[in-house]
Amino acid sequence: MDTKELRQRRASLWEQAKSLHALADKENRSLTAEEAEQWDRINKDIDALKETIDRQERIAFIDSEMDEVPEPVMKPEIRKIESMGEDFSNEVEGALPADKEYRQAFGAYLRQGLGGMKPELRGVLQPYYGTVNQRAMMTTSAGAGGALIPEEFYRKLVEAMQAFGGMRQARTTKISTSSGADMPIPLVDDTYNKGAILTEGNAVDTAGVDPTFGSKTLGSFMYTSKLVRVSMQLLQDSAFNLESWLAAALGRRLGRITNDHFTTGNGTTEPEGIVTAAPAGVTDADLDVDYFDLIALEHSIDPAYRSNGAQWMFHDTTLAVLKQIKAVEDGRPLWLPGLAVNAPDTILGYQYIINQSMAQAEAEAKAILFGDFSYYFIRDVQDVRILRLEERFAEYLQVGFLAFLRTDGVFASPTSIEGSSEQTANESAPIKYLQFGTESA
Repeated sequence: MDTKELRQRRASLWEQAKSLHALADKENRSLTAEEAEQWDRINKDIDALKETIDRQERIAFIDSEMDEVPEPVMKPEIRKIESMGEDFSNEVEGALPADKEYRQAFGAYLRQGLGGMKPELRGVLQPYYGTVNQRAMMTTSAGAGGALIPEEFYRKLVEAMQAFGGMRQARTTKISTSSGADMPIPLVDDTYNKGAILTEGNAVDTAGVDPTFGSKTLGSFMYTSKLVRVSMQLLQDSAFNLESWLAAALGRRLGRITNDHFTTGNGTTEPEGIVTAAPAGVTDADLDVDYFDLIALEHSIDPAYRSNGAQWMFHDTTLAVLKQIKAVEDGRPLWLPGLAVNAPDTILGYQYIINQSMAQAEAEAKAILFGDFSYYFIRDVQDVRILRLEERFAEYLQVGFLAFLRTDGVFASPTSIEGSSEQTANESAPIKYLQFGTESA
């Protein structure tokens, strides 16, 4: 089936699920064991269809992208930074090694190590083999030696990190730089200033109208994938796509840990987590999240932020709860499947992101985020390297691989300027969370 037929099938399954819920509501009872089992089975089929649709649309998108010759344009995230009053375009890495010769040398390094490579391939790799950041050898951020990964490997690694990291899937602002030097993100808060009527013959009143300026700093924390061990037999098997498998394995590990910190990091020894930095929008007295809680959280965000592609973010188990909530006015479910090609599923008309690093719907949990996620900045230093450890596991006939990634994240809300009042931050922050109270009776 094509994506249109799959979406129609998905919508039909959702109607079946809704009818089960509607019947139980009409008879003022809970779902029977048989109905609950059917509800779970239908929802699993809905989720499975979504994965198939996403995969087909991804293939179609990449195929169309390969048919086009892209024109050199500045990355959108860099244009966004420039519009905030600062030019970081010189910080962007031109490109990781992308030529076929380097990819061949890198593949030989993974399978055979430096000692087993042909001299000509070793010569290609050698200029890119060294410390994690040659320009920062004496800083605390510098790491162990290793081979600089090629562009294609980097793309697969980042895709794996996105798949296991809701913060990278969201509309966060992503920046890639060539070095890990501190990068200030400028902030301007002009929230409460207004114009005025100027009467004839009077001077403009300049008292208290200056915007408040500040900044937040993006650094670069060093992350490691920890050891990934591969048997010698697999390394010698030319049919085994080592590069793709290794990129996915390393990306999953780095994606999980960095997503944890982008979500709940303390902002000092870790990146600043969005849940840690965002203010409260709604506090639910118990664990019974309902239609009114979601409406209150939506409207706690200024319309200017809501109109810029606002999103929900929560744990997958929270989605299971939200799927059963209906609008008070007409009884329609708040969750709606996307029917058009590339259309996302929505809640109250807004796209949502599943983030497994978010707390589940439990007592005192900050369980649901809503707002404009472009105000969260993720900065990656492109000097991602892989270190090959051959002797350490020789008795097991295995080789160990380590990846190193330098990254950081901050919530660059205009209301987070030092000196802004807590009330100001709570009223006009671009992202807020819903927090549960104690266990309901």
